[in-house]
Amino acid sequence: MRFFSEALLHHPRSAGTRDGAASTRPDAVCLVSNPDSIKAEWDALFARSNASAYQSFDFYSACLDTLEQGVGASPFIIAFRAPCGRLRGLLPLVRRRRAGVTALEFCGGAHSNFNMPIGDDDPANPILSLGPFDWRDIVRTLDAGIDLLNFSNIPAIWSGARIALAGNGAHDAPDIACAMDIHPGNDAIRANVSAKRVKQYRRNIRRLAEIGEARFVQNTTPELNALILQAFLEQKSKQFSVRGHFNPFADKRCVDFLNRLSATADARDTRRLLFHALQLDGEVVATLGMLKQGATGAIMVMSMTANPFLARLSPGETLLMNVIEWCGQQRLNFLDFGVGGDAYKERVCQHMIPMRECHIGLTYRGELHARAARIASAGKRMIKQNPALLEPARRMQALLAG
Repeated sequence: MRFFSEALLHHPRSAGTRDGAASTRPDAVCLVSNPDSIKAEWDALFARSNASAYQSFDFYSACLDTLEQGVGASPFIIAFRAPCGRLRGLLPLVRRRRAGVTALEFCGGAHSNFNMPIGDDDPANPILSLGPFDWRDIVRTLDAGIDLLNFSNIPAIWSGARIALAGNGAHDAPDIACAMDIHPGNDAIRANVSAKRVKQYRRNIRRLAEIGEARFVQNTTPELNALILQAFLEQKSKQFSVRGHFNPFADKRCVDFLNRLSATADARDTRRLLFHALQLDGEVVATLGMLKQGATGAIMVMSMTANPFLARLSPGETLLMNVIEWCGQQRLNFLDFGVGGDAYKERVCQHMIPMRECHIGLTYRGELHARAARIASAGKRMIKQNPALLEPARRMQALLAG
């Protein structure tokens, strides 16, 4: 364990003295290389925190055992402990070797929609006030062999509070994220969606029922999980193929990751990927996978059939409306739609969340890579904001990916 300067990590902790005076002692910071050794503490801290569903132990562990296999990644988890030994904060990262530099990144890459530290609900918790340059100084003290901090998908605001990691030293990401408030109740669809959307939703259900038996199901059994996951992968493959885009779900590690995260899904389980699906005569025509953290839902993946006739009935949006209704019945009060400002999100979401990135070099080589990453991010942001450039860029990406 190492202790840091008062300016960085020191905060008052009441000693309970009779005259009201408070003693101050710093939190201890240590590096954890075996996440399994702190699983119980991680779960308890996560339950006390306002972190997103992507900071759970199960998500990190699933990423580490699947997506990060074969790419030279290893755990690099920064833990904060109170003087009494209680775990008060975590920054769950992985160490990777990329193009001659050793970088620290959040686990899961693009599959993790929101990245942030995990801190308990104490407003004086120092981990929640540390900015990018503070983390640079901490990492330098913990491991002199790190060249680069390469942090992505950091929300500027989360759960009504600013994220310090998205502050000075970070920059705007190419994408925004979308979210909506949920008004809990059995008639949540009317309370949360415009009358026009509700009418369209009811009409689509009636039209689907005229074609065959329409059912909404979840992956609450191994058989349904396998059926829905297979349909999701096939639909994504066709979607990316038609558009000429690179398909990240063709990677076996990604398939293993989704299978691992969804295998024991249950409506009461807040840590697993819960797949919802719309079936028509037994065929899965749309899927939606979401995580839960407390009263917050997080949409992680979506897909729909490539059948042009069924596509006119908007099975994807029909399933989404059903999921919003289900969220209200489950007493969820917030649903995030992940990164990206797609049209269907803008039709139902009230919140656009600014996203930030952080590329900071700790060595000369690391700073060269950080500058290149910042330039690439700015270029990507410019392309995404210009529709005339976006489609050619996607086709070029698919061509380079083979």
